[in-house]
Amino acid sequence: MINTKPAVKYPEYIYLEKEKASIPDADDLWDGENLPLQLRVRGYFKPLKGVPAKFTSARYLERGRPNPARIFRYTSLTVLKRGPRTR
Repeated sequence: MINTKPAVKYPEYIYLEKEKASIPDADDLWDGENLPLQLRVRGYFKPLKGVPAKFTSARYLERGRPNPARIFRYTSLTVLKRGPRTR
């Protein structure tokens, strides 16, 4: 039997980017320790790989230059589960 499925390279990284300023920022919901954190996001993938616009700020560039990846722009965000805060 011949495998006709295309090869997938893992891991595949995906950036989350909010579409509007009025939507909560997913990065601000996680303090680095409160697991599990489960979100439901609805939206769409941008057609080309890239880096979210906010990643050009000094806050993110001090961590190193991010690699381009798929970007999912979310139009809504719902917190399904949030672990206890430890700080």
